[in-house]
Amino acid sequence: MINSVLLRDIETVLNEFLEDETHVLAYERLNHQEDVYVARVRLAGRQNLVYSAIAKHIHPDYYPVQDDYPLKPEFVEEDFNYTFLSAIQDTFDLFPRLIGRKKGLIVMEDLGEIPQAVWDEDALNSLVVSFAKLHAATRNEYPRFQQMRQAARLDDDRRFYSANHYNKLFALGSQQLRQYCEIFQIDLSLYDEIIDCVQYAIDNPHPFFAFIHDDLVSKRQSIYIEGRQYMIDFEHGKYSHALLDICKLLVGKIEWKLKDKYYFINVPGATVTIVENYRSAWEKFCRMIVDDSVWRKSLGDVLIYSTLTVVGELFIIPSDVKPQKSVAENLKFLVERLVFLLKWNDSHQEFCLMCEQLTHRIYA
Repeated sequence: MINSVLLRDIETVLNEFLEDETHVLAYERLNHQEDVYVARVRLAGRQNLVYSAIAKHIHPDYYPVQDDYPLKPEFVEEDFNYTFLSAIQDTFDLFPRLIGRKKGLIVMEDLGEIPQAVWDEDALNSLVVSFAKLHAATRNEYPRFQQMRQAARLDDDRRFYSANHYNKLFALGSQQLRQYCEIFQIDLSLYDEIIDCVQYAIDNPHPFFAFIHDDLVSKRQSIYIEGRQYMIDFEHGKYSHALLDICKLLVGKIEWKLKDKYYFINVPGATVTIVENYRSAWEKFCRMIVDDSVWRKSLGDVLIYSTLTVVGELFIIPSDVKPQKSVAENLKFLVERLVFLLKWNDSHQEFCLMCEQLTHRIYA
């Protein structure tokens, strides 16, 4: 049962935005998460007008928020991210408009139903253009981003999937891959140097430093409208290396099905053609050309980083959550995919050779 204070606050936020007098007709929950609700709310206004909005809020039992209630860092950061994106909406508008907010409640534009069909090539290419627009629009906005964080009294990123957490996953994945290579007596004379260089590239991403979505692998997180991909769910959004958004489409990510106690690696089926399409759009919107060698090196660094963060995550999943495939099968799949991508990109061939030797010796 949704409490009346929450519904009244949703009405108030809409009324201020629309300059109308609305009342809630229907509340339809869209997710199954316990602590954060996402719902489509339909409201009636004057002159028989009907509106629809998306409300994201804490569990209704704890609304309105009391001073001692600990808001999830993911909720706090997503709330801020929509505020930041709203501030740059003149240069990037491929996200639902922020209608209004109260503590523990975010009300956004309803862009419509999320299509059930898988991404086709046109949709994926439209998505990478949207990424390029986002990255180009935000690459010079970091000072404003930081000023807005200070004004919002946000300190360090405390999310589970913060940049610091990904770095820890990368370190763990690198360690696990090294151990497998040692078992099969693969030459590792350059391994540590390459890993250090990859981490340095992530920490120093110029000219690719931008605001990224950092979680867009599933069609659930975008809506395709008249040839344009709109992004939703910015709870992972942060400033980092822009190519992370592209490499996540190529490498994939682990999807947890906690209700059914299993996980799998979700790869959207993107082909390498998205890379050149992204590069063309990025150079166009950023109005700059990157040397081929810089581009290949940067892409290779992020491909390695993205792959090894997923490898690292394989080794922190709770023991009661079972893989659809064995850990060895998942590891072999990820490394084989990385070998293919590095060969295609013609970068990091020493690391590629180590990985290729490993794939021939892992029996999954």
